[in-house]
Amino acid sequence: MTYNILCLLARKKAIVYFLYLLGIVAFIYLTYKTGSSLFYHSTKWTTFLAHEIQYHEQRTHFLENKCKNVNIHPSSKSIKQNQILNYLGFVLQSHSLFYCSVPKVATRTLLTYITYLHIRDELIPSLTNNSISFNTKYFSQTFPDMMTNTSINQFFSRFISILKSNNNTKLDLWSMYINKALPHVRLQTLPNLSLLSSPSSIRAIFVRHPLERLASAYSDKIGTLKTEPQSTYDKLRQKICQKFIPIYSLPNQKQLKNLCEKTIPTFVHFLEYILTSSAQIDVHWQPYSTLCQACEIKYNFIGKYETIDEDLKLFQVKLSLNTIDWNVENRFSTGKTREAYRSMYSNLSKDLLCNLKNFYANDLELFNYRFEDYLETSQRLDCPIRTYHRFPI
Repeated sequence: MTYNILCLLARKKAIVYFLYLLGIVAFIYLTYKTGSSLFYHSTKWTTFLAHEIQYHEQRTHFLENKCKNVNIHPSSKSIKQNQILNYLGFVLQSHSLFYCSVPKVATRTLLTYITYLHIRDELIPSLTNNSISFNTKYFSQTFPDMMTNTSINQFFSRFISILKSNNNTKLDLWSMYINKALPHVRLQTLPNLSLLSSPSSIRAIFVRHPLERLASAYSDKIGTLKTEPQSTYDKLRQKICQKFIPIYSLPNQKQLKNLCEKTIPTFVHFLEYILTSSAQIDVHWQPYSTLCQACEIKYNFIGKYETIDEDLKLFQVKLSLNTIDWNVENRFSTGKTREAYRSMYSNLSKDLLCNLKNFYANDLELFNYRFEDYLETSQRLDCPIRTYHRFPI
């Protein structure tokens, strides 16, 4: 009896030892596989970063060299007082960042980053120290439910969590900045302009092929009836309509007005109108080389819409943002493909195409875009040299 019990215990002990040994083997195997995977991904990420950094350095050097030869007249106003730069430009002193936001080039995503970092790293610490003031009235009116029974610090802590979520599409960041709801994000707030010249600071601009940006702006602002009635772009749409619909074909002026309230101007009429009137100065289609003072401000981070995913990852790294926490999927979807935008230029006259090529000459030259790459045919468009009239900004 005793012998049988000892044998049973010995077998159980052997099984325990076997399972223990099996566990050790499994642990070593999983550790090796995990380590190999982490090493692979780490190496892959390091290689990606090195490639992207080199690529962006090439873009920066390209812009620097082109600025030596391109005839761009900087604004007569000082950079700090430049109204356009103070409208499109954003600063993050905590991250030594200046960003010029080119409309129609991922501005919502990029402004979300800047708003998040400004609140987290600049506003909340300053509120704690009572060393800053901001427009509390704006937030109380815009987010009454969030501010009810909530301290200012708690409110902004909740606010930055909304910025990180995928439910922030209803936030009107432009309205927030225009109403000066957040302090210290404009050029005018800088104590000096060292941020715009220091080698250690980031001066970022994101660009897009000028013709695609223009087509996107038309589709979003003019080529739709969804714009708010009596808004700037609704009025512009009606002005274009009224110019190109012959008045003599209608009984009276009232019918013309009623017709244009529900008429979308063609892309051709839109182009002809903006190229011959002061409407060309709108920031959504004005050349960004002029808007952002491309040769006056030494940009050292140039992102492109065509490589937006890779460029945003590197930009996040430079801002010390955890790329895993930010889901940017589908944020750049405009509902149209690049082929659809390209097709909008297929029936334009040579004269109109040449006007566009001349109008965007500096954007094309400074940021290494070819005008012909966006046309249906790859033939070179030979245009006569002419002085193009640009309305002052």
